[in-house]
Amino acid sequence: MKKFKSHQICTSSLLLWSCISHAQNFATNKPFDLLVSVNGSYVFDQDLMVGGDQSGYLGYSSVNNMFNALSGSKLGSINPGYNDDSAAMIRLGYRGLPLILETQANSPAITLMIPALNEVHVFDAQATRDLNRDDLKEYLKNSRGNILDRLQKALARYSPIDPVAGNPGSMQFQMVASDFERGFASKASSIKNNNGAALGLRLGRYSSGSLSNSIYTLPLSYSWEVGEERKDELMLALPISYGAVGGAKSFGANIGLGYKKSINDSWSLTPSIGYGISGSVDLGSVASMVSGSLTSNYVMDFPGYSIALGNMIGVYQTLKLSGGGYSSNPDIRNHIFRNGIMLAKPLPLSFFGSKASIELSYVNTIYTGSDIYSKKYHEFGITLGTDRREESDSQNMRVGLNYLKGENGIHGFSVSFGYWF
Repeated sequence: MKKFKSHQICTSSLLLWSCISHAQNFATNKPFDLLVSVNGSYVFDQDLMVGGDQSGYLGYSSVNNMFNALSGSKLGSINPGYNDDSAAMIRLGYRGLPLILETQANSPAITLMIPALNEVHVFDAQATRDLNRDDLKEYLKNSRGNILDRLQKALARYSPIDPVAGNPGSMQFQMVASDFERGFASKASSIKNNNGAALGLRLGRYSSGSLSNSIYTLPLSYSWEVGEERKDELMLALPISYGAVGGAKSFGANIGLGYKKSINDSWSLTPSIGYGISGSVDLGSVASMVSGSLTSNYVMDFPGYSIALGNMIGVYQTLKLSGGGYSSNPDIRNHIFRNGIMLAKPLPLSFFGSKASIELSYVNTIYTGSDIYSKKYHEFGITLGTDRREESDSQNMRVGLNYLKGENGIHGFSVSFGYWF
């Protein structure tokens, strides 16, 4: 008997269940898993397999490997009591979300049930279960009836490892962080402009439950001083990211354009626009997103230190994207409020030949709009490097450590390195 912790949402659906469970825990250390029960039954409101002859759970690092395991011969190797004439219940853990397959004795038909979507679909057009399984796989990939769009939207809400939204490794979170970095974090200890390029590297590892998501980001950017008095700044950013979770790989990139308008010597406003893409053949996901944001940065100088306040509001909306055999738009739209405070203090020592400073920061982020797995975050950061307030320095270098805590048990650390020249 297998049971998992779950959310539960009661509905007035005409389907066979009235309360639907949405599992958050993973049965293995992989993003996909599978259990085969012969002559057993599934209790939907408890996400519980009962009775019959049950196999153990097997984990898979890609959605294709999980679906390939649904052939009759492989299911028989997972549970020796199974054959193509068996009455069986098969629970698929799809990035933490349960999908249920049911077969009847002496029938090639396969019934797909997705509790999170109140979805029931019978695949019986083919003469064998293996061929009907192929139809099921194509049904989920090609978004007939918008099933893939709806499934991807549910995954952003219930899965802590969705590559589109809802967690620190997602495309949406990376775009939000990049926009805030452009308008506040990289400017917070000084209102002065930078005319040149910036290179960096950020390594993050975030956990929720039994899985950890590693994110590697290369935040490339370039800026130009503009305006008659060269007080304003045009900034172009191109962060590129690579993610790894349970053997599954994902890739993402976004391009952001911001214009920093200096209101006075202490205050600047930065409107930004952006476009991002995310894709993972392993996780069965592809999506794009557009964004618009406005960031305020206010710096207060005191003898021996400075305090900066950053406030950002933004809108982030997914668009349709096709690739890797998938095509979907999960229709996720969020308004983001990101607010931070930073203390910057010069240190009586040098850092790579220049005057050094330390920066301590706290950032709070709140997501409204579409339901996603984690809608609130607290981040605490510390960086050490050259003093960005020194007008004589044409180059700046900083290293940092950041701790993040979000809803539903998400937490983790990131380390970063940045070089402006």
